[in-house]
Amino acid sequence: MTTSRWWSKNFVGGAVSLIVSLILLAQNMEPSSRYPWFVLGGMSLFSTLMIVSSIHSSNKDSVRRYSVKELLLMAVLFLNPLGMKTIGFWMTAFLEIFLFSILVETDFTKKKVFSTVLFCLLCVTVSYCIFAIGLRIRCPRGMSL
Repeated sequence: MTTSRWWSKNFVGGAVSLIVSLILLAQNMEPSSRYPWFVLGGMSLFSTLMIVSSIHSSNKDSVRRYSVKELLLMAVLFLNPLGMKTIGFWMTAFLEIFLFSILVETDFTKKKVFSTVLFCLLCVTVSYCIFAIGLRIRCPRGMSL
């Protein structure tokens, strides 16, 4: 196996995802719900398949590396659970959508940033109305000040 395959997107993404899913599986020892076990087990399986596909790919396949934006997007996803515990679900959702939008955006005019903030607020407000008000689902509120 060549050195560049160790840094392919499938290998690195699969390895990081596998490590995170196994850590979360180890922390989730509540027998009351099987859903987290199902989701994290599927995530572990998918991660393992990504690693194996990276190792067994032919030399003709181009190996691309992660860009800084992609690494920042993955960091935002992995910091999401921590954000929900500290600042709450809805604020974390707003920040996550905002960071994704800003990282993907190439035009940084005041008008574009303002419209992005409004779009993020609209997404979170609609989600709040559906889940918190309509379905009465309680979401993490974060630490009380």
